[in-house]
Amino acid sequence: MPVSLIAELANFENIPYPATAEFTCRGEILKIDYKKLEEGFFKNPELSFQIIKSLAGKLKIMSEVITNEIVLTSEAKIAKFLVENGELFSTLKNTKVASLLNLTPETLSRTLTKFKKRGLIRTDENFKVLDENALVEMYAN
Repeated sequence: MPVSLIAELANFENIPYPATAEFTCRGEILKIDYKKLEEGFFKNPELSFQIIKSLAGKLKIMSEVITNEIVLTSEAKIAKFLVENGELFSTLKNTKVASLLNLTPETLSRTLTKFKKRGLIRTDENFKVLDENALVEMYAN
């Protein structure tokens, strides 16, 4: 599992962490005494580099979220999710997928039905993308 740092900005700015979090899969939480970390480790170039990498990764994710919300239609959002996260689609409930995509469950359901009728996906026994190229064209252009 990838390691992810949380609340870097809150720690750097010495402000309370302004959010809550919830695991959607198995994970571990490590609480760090920030003052000791600041005093003993931030002078370590390798650790500082890892923090920069974590922040850069979060910027990339934020850029993708902004693009998805501003540029992509609901069909394009769903097509992108199916291509990039098909294995997740099989394990999550449609309401969770709709929530992740910032769509209503009804919009997700209607679009999936449309995709099935067009022969792009199969959802009967097991979910399967049947025409990945057609789905990619919906969001890549």
